[in-house]
Amino acid sequence: MNSKYKGVFWVHAIFLLVVLIATYIDFKSNYVISGADTFFHAERIYEIRNALKNGSFPGWLNFMTFHHVGQAINGMYPDISLWPLVYITNKLSPIHQIIIIRALILILTFFVSYVSISKRFDKENASYVSAIYSLSGMCLRIFNVELQLGTAVIFIFLFPIAFNTKDIIYSDKIDIKLILNMSLLCTIVIYSHLMSIFVLYVIIGIGIIGRFICYKKIYPIVNTFIASLFLILTSLPILFRYCIISKAGIQAPFSKNSVTTIKFIDIFSSSEWSSRTTLSIVTIVLLFIVISNFKVKN
Repeated sequence: MNSKYKGVFWVHAIFLLVVLIATYIDFKSNYVISGADTFFHAERIYEIRNALKNGSFPGWLNFMTFHHVGQAINGMYPDISLWPLVYITNKLSPIHQIIIIRALILILTFFVSYVSISKRFDKENASYVSAIYSLSGMCLRIFNVELQLGTAVIFIFLFPIAFNTKDIIYSDKIDIKLILNMSLLCTIVIYSHLMSIFVLYVIIGIGIIGRFICYKKIYPIVNTFIASLFLILTSLPILFRYCIISKAGIQAPFSKNSVTTIKFIDIFSSSEWSSRTTLSIVTIVLLFIVISNFKVKN
């Protein structure tokens, strides 16, 4: 094994060892840190768990657990992307199931990121980037402090989404593979967290509009439009579910008309290694490196 692949092997091995040790400690102690929204997302796992154990699909409304937050939450947090993870861990006790799902998400985040990055960049660098990404920011917070399942599933595929977004913005022909990749990745997003699909489309929209204005490129618009048609078809269950919940009018959303946000300066001044609503320290360091080397060609 040459030195490059030794580096890749050891990064993978150390990452897995760290995750397994942390998971084993929680597994033996029957305990997880339940900060912020962890309890709510644990209840979502419990709803899916009971439905699958009884041989049925999870319901659209949560009358068993956490019903007091309003039913709009079911429209905003689709849970279909969680079904496979719950299904394969359903023989465990509820607390062990949560611990293992959390570990599986982090491991998948690392390996999906590595495969995606290594297709475009050096494999050793890809392993380092994947490890840093998985063990910092919201990815680390999800594993160690606050379970945010919809966000966590999307973060598994963040690098494929970023690369695919870049490719579709710079596309110069009708690319079927690119269209199918985008529709599939967007389907994963919309099946995990409804609002994230709007954020993603805003980013894509700004890019394709810029390409059209500056370079008169029509293919990014065409590819995005065709991918969106496929996305509508794959997302019909979620869209239908959202319409039914909206028409039913069962309980208003929790904290309706009292949504707040943080100040812009707090995004930087309140940063942590595992941040939720602010930039991660890792992100700030990387931004500084990029800005300070902005004019360096190599």
